[in-house]
Amino acid sequence: MAKVTVNTNVPHYNVLLDKVNGLNISGPKNPDLTQGVSDKKENQLVPEKLETSAEDFLAPVKTTLKTSEDGPYGKIDESKVLHNSCIPLLYHHALRFEAHTELTSTGALSCLSEDRLTIFDRYMASLGWLIHEIVGEKTGRSPLDKRTVLDDNTRDTVWWDSVNIPIDLESFNMNKKLAVDFINTNERIYVTDAFAGWDPDHRLKVRVVSIRAYHALFMHNLLIVPSQDELKDFKPDFTIYNAGPCDAKPSIPGVTSNTSICINYTSMEMIILGSEYAGEMKKGILTLMMYILPQKGLLPLHSSCNVDASGNVTLFFGLSGTGKTTLSTEPNRLLIGDDEHVWTDRGVFNIEGGCYAKCKDLSKDHEPEIFDAIKFGSVLENVVLDETNKVVDYKDVSITENTRCAYPLEFIKNVKLPALVNNHPNNVIFLTCDAFGALPPVSLLNTSQAIYHFVSGYTTKMVGTEIGVNKPTATFSACYAGPFLALSPLVYADLLYEKLSGGKTKEVPAGVSSGPEEVLGADAANLDGMNLDKASLGADSVGGNDDPGRVNNIDNKANFENPSNPGANNSSLDFSGFNGNIRVWLLNTGWIGGSIDSPNGRRIPLKYSRRIVDAINNDEISRDPKDFDVMPYFGILVPRNVNGVPREVLNQQLSWPDREHYLQQVETVAAKFVKNFNQYRSRANSLILRGEPKLTQA
Repeated sequence: MAKVTVNTNVPHYNVLLDKVNGLNISGPKNPDLTQGVSDKKENQLVPEKLETSAEDFLAPVKTTLKTSEDGPYGKIDESKVLHNSCIPLLYHHALRFEAHTELTSTGALSCLSEDRLTIFDRYMASLGWLIHEIVGEKTGRSPLDKRTVLDDNTRDTVWWDSVNIPIDLESFNMNKKLAVDFINTNERIYVTDAFAGWDPDHRLKVRVVSIRAYHALFMHNLLIVPSQDELKDFKPDFTIYNAGPCDAKPSIPGVTSNTSICINYTSMEMIILGSEYAGEMKKGILTLMMYILPQKGLLPLHSSCNVDASGNVTLFFGLSGTGKTTLSTEPNRLLIGDDEHVWTDRGVFNIEGGCYAKCKDLSKDHEPEIFDAIKFGSVLENVVLDETNKVVDYKDVSITENTRCAYPLEFIKNVKLPALVNNHPNNVIFLTCDAFGALPPVSLLNTSQAIYHFVSGYTTKMVGTEIGVNKPTATFSACYAGPFLALSPLVYADLLYEKLSGGKTKEVPAGVSSGPEEVLGADAANLDGMNLDKASLGADSVGGNDDPGRVNNIDNKANFENPSNPGANNSSLDFSGFNGNIRVWLLNTGWIGGSIDSPNGRRIPLKYSRRIVDAINNDEISRDPKDFDVMPYFGILVPRNVNGVPREVLNQQLSWPDREHYLQQVETVAAKFVKNFNQYRSRANSLILRGEPKLTQA
């Protein structure tokens, strides 16, 4: 619980504090929200004796409400519900009832994701008292507190591992009761009904129940707002109960801290306790899509997407902080979305109705589209404002490195609405942030390498995106979406291969196992595979040649095979597994010239990453094999020329001061890939394994 202090320069404060045991802190039953704080009278609230003590104000008050399970909102008290509230009302409530909520100079709403006030403090704030709070720790996701209900439907489908940790139904129901009871103690309950998914054939009806106006506005921006006609007879497919200000109880079996993020795929519900970080809600919806859509033959993606005027589509895969939002939001292309998409047999559609952009070091010069989107209706999280003019200081990360802004898609000037395209991607870009400084800023992947790197998902966890990540940490996140995967990574890899090869995807049977029988003691290395195990992807000739010493389709092999270049024989320009002209790229937005902790290491300038992406989208990068170098150990192809990008930036061997040191670093990273892939090796076929880095001793 965060420490709270109160401004005592208010008449009668001490008198009220002395009488805390005699207050009914729930406030008036039907407060007049049209009046200002100055209009409130001291005798407006009639105290009612509660059987409690001052210490009890540190915990939720138990509700005595009697509600019907058959009511319009289940057990949520209908009399307190504010349904799909308008933006001005949500602003009014957030500014009035939530501590440290302010209006910025551009009209955006600035909020803290950790408003852990006691019930008494909330009551005092509602009367206009100035409440000061020390910010809590929940300014990022809490993946270690995520739980999935284990039942007959999920036992043999969910990928049980360190991401999907099982919890039984009884414990889930205890969490739900705790959340609902807490929600019902509040005077204002915000219910947001909206859609997830722009494709009418595949969208979900989502209901979000919360007690913070900030959360309601956040989901209003991030989901697709229905029309009044669409709201008629709205019956949710999925419901989120956000009781973030209420701590979870570690005494409940399966709960190990004061935070619990639980999802139940059978009842289609999600419970949030002990965290007010709004990103938990949006990622919960992505996780749900990761579970249900592959069973329909659809590929959910942790990616951004844009399209040009000619209909050429580009997908950007990547974890938080790798550049999905920044690189997909540009003036010359229409944005489809910045984070969550689905690849169907027709094309690509966005799951969300808005964007969730990182704000650290944001400037109009470098990211004008995002900068200009932060206006009335947007929600800023955990930023610092100038006390005088309320201008946001985007360089100040004293609250958290993970400062964010949520805004609707229409706030971007160049956006395509509805946010879907009936074209398949021309380019797929895997974004990685390599803190070791080993990978080149851009490289071209063949079929085997594309699937291998997709399953591996190598990147760096950026500071602040998760609890406990205080410095960039190299990691492998399967499918560039590890924290959100519900099924085995090989399920998504199989679907990606089908999409890249142009074949119509097959539905994944709901009962096909991706986990062992003893799921509670599951070892990720022993999980059963799906369609990618053994040779189900087709002929070995796709994407390479069985002879490891041969480099296909290369006229001048001297440019590629060099005794001093270990791993060069892992290269292949056979892209016959791809459909049409589609190309798959690995784009490193991390470090060049050295690792993050070396004196020569530096972050790749954004202007170069943008120029490379422009070159990819404009098909400027050569298709002639003579114009590529082969990266040591990895065998991926590095273009020698990209207009506007210096050669020493494109080729890490030229940017590092010591070539031998660089090769050692590359070998170290290659060994990490090999070690990580051991968990899939027994189920991966030869096509995938040919994309693996080749170590010297191999």
